[in-house]
Amino acid sequence: MKKMSFLFLFLSLLLAACAPKVEVSQNGIEIAQSKARLSSAGMAGMNGMGAGESTPGAVFMTIKNANSETDTLVGVSADFGDAELHETVMVDNVMSMRPVPQLEIPAGAMVELKSGSYHIMIMNPKAVHVGDIVHITLQFEKAGEVIVPISISNK
Repeated sequence: MKKMSFLFLFLSLLLAACAPKVEVSQNGIEIAQSKARLSSAGMAGMNGMGAGESTPGAVFMTIKNANSETDTLVGVSADFGDAELHETVMVDNVMSMRPVPQLEIPAGAMVELKSGSYHIMIMNPKAVHVGDIVHITLQFEKAGEVIVPISISNK
């Protein structure tokens, strides 16, 4: 019995360690693994380019809906550029991105915003540096506004 209890405790701790660390939890919406990635042209002081010459970037994260009803992400905004919810699609063997008006997050489910899938595009980014903390605002139909602090990365 003692071995079984130890095994159960060990497995529970192992599973907890593998779960993404929740960074923001508000109104049943949990955000984890958030990161903002801009190209070097979008970074202040890199390649001699300023904010007016920057190229688009992307924001990635996991969104978990811990509520008992489906919620819908209906808008995104950023304090460091113009933000749009996008998805990557393959049309006639050509990969492209297109804006999407909303994204359903089913009850109890997790949706990953990632490269090659749904993500948040940042156009006309302001000059930022690696390690700067910026903010993305997610607007949900039911949960309302969720503000996510994110660290700028170039990876």
